[in-house]
Amino acid sequence: MNRHFKINFEWEDPMKARGEELRATWARMEILVGDIPITRLIDCKTKSLRNSVYGPLYPVAEWIAMNWWPLLHENEAPHTVRARTYGHRHNLHSASEGFSLPNLLLRPSGRMMDLAWAAKRIPAASIEFLESGSNSLPAESVKDEIADFLVAVIGRLESEGITGTPLQDEWNAIQLMDSDEEQFCKFAASLGEDPFSLNDDSREQMVDFAARIPRELSGEFIAAIDFENFAEHLQNLNEALELAATSLPPLTISILENAVSAPPNQGTPWQNGYELARHLREKLGLNGHLLADDMALAKAIGAEDTFLDDRATPADRNPLWAGFRRRENAHSLGRAPEN
Repeated sequence: MNRHFKINFEWEDPMKARGEELRATWARMEILVGDIPITRLIDCKTKSLRNSVYGPLYPVAEWIAMNWWPLLHENEAPHTVRARTYGHRHNLHSASEGFSLPNLLLRPSGRMMDLAWAAKRIPAASIEFLESGSNSLPAESVKDEIADFLVAVIGRLESEGITGTPLQDEWNAIQLMDSDEEQFCKFAASLGEDPFSLNDDSREQMVDFAARIPRELSGEFIAAIDFENFAEHLQNLNEALELAATSLPPLTISILENAVSAPPNQGTPWQNGYELARHLREKLGLNGHLLADDMALAKAIGAEDTFLDDRATPADRNPLWAGFRRRENAHSLGRAPEN
């Protein structure tokens, strides 16, 4: 599949539509992910198949602008409170406002943007979207496409003499931000928070928290927590790091040192990590078997059964660490983690 995201549109006669923003931006719109038109639908009224939808582009553009920062920077966090409203900020269908839009979910993941779309029937409009699938595209290319879309819609409004809309005000505020403001907005959005709705105390607290998170752990840490419990989780993280720093010397087993050799630096960081893990498992002769407990791990690396116990951080000493262990174990067994 071609690795591109494209929004094609042509302005159309609004006929009897009401509202100046809606009338000015009435269009035929087609959304492509690679070569797949995810707006492909069956129109039951006309008994026809087409690759585009008809309606105003203003609600779509306004939704993108209002959710600009989380749309580009909020990682999905299934086991947090903010997961309940994640779809409102990331699913294009949330911008429909009574019109027909496909079920398209945009999930940022570092340098990539994961897109997933699903077939959806809209009985009120006698329309059924047909396509289902997923793809992972460079986040920067998706960002550029939706930014170009916003500029085009705003340009259309201005050409029709329409000014002072929430869309125009929001996009203008985004464009005028300095680098420090942008960094704050990205951090707030990564936690599912609207950077413009935070009060002064919350903003100061968030800036303080951002400065105290170890940079190399920030991505995983932020993806696992909610802002309202930030202080508690940060304390747990610091305790875990302190325990690790004051524990017995690091694991220095010759078989591991000899087995682990960095694979070629190709693909994404997580792809390299999987390749390195696969290489290590082959060297240890695990033959695809899961290591069910610490004793099995000790046996695999040729260590005494008590060797890992001496270096372990007990889960009940740190709730954050316990949460990470539950998610890792559930992932390896292919089931949903417990809360």
